[in-house]
Amino acid sequence: MFKIMDWLPVVFILFKVAVLGAGMFFVVRWHYEQDRKAEKGRC
Repeated sequence: MFKIMDWLPVVFILFKVAVLGAGMFFVVRWHYEQDRKAEKGRC
């Protein structure tokens, strides 16, 4: 049947997608907040 070695690539790919997705979310949020701070400081 299924061995653990068959599932390792699937688990690693899912982990990679989750980490990169979370990283992109936080990067976009950080840049959005920086732009809001810059706009607030200008006015």
